[in-house]
Amino acid sequence: MQEYVATGKVRYVDYYFGFPQSISAGAVEAMMCAAEQGKYFAFKTALFSTVAEGELDIVTAARGVGLHLNAFDTCRRIRRYQDTVPEIALTDNMGVTATPTFFVNGQEVRGNRPDEIRQLIEAALLAP
Repeated sequence: MQEYVATGKVRYVDYYFGFPQSISAGAVEAMMCAAEQGKYFAFKTALFSTVAEGELDIVTAARGVGLHLNAFDTCRRIRRYQDTVPEIALTDNMGVTATPTFFVNGQEVRGNRPDEIRQLIEAALLAP
């Protein structure tokens, strides 16, 4: 992110891979609420960590990244971003069947494989 996105060399787009339980639990909306406080990526990482530990725990993730809980809870309670999470997230995921999945100029990389992603980015940057 720092080497490519922050320098303007690469545009990063985050698509929501909608597991029914994550959408019904409000996880995607919670990520948007965390973004209001500049903690989208930190919250997303923390939230995925709670899943790895057994269950989706939005409150633990929010506390873990130091979100202002009153503002976060208000954002979630009024469902400020409910229209941002379309139902299509459940079905139209570009063929993605697992997370994380990355695409670099249409080439799919499944799993957290930074070296492979870096190689694809470098090749794309060098292409005419």
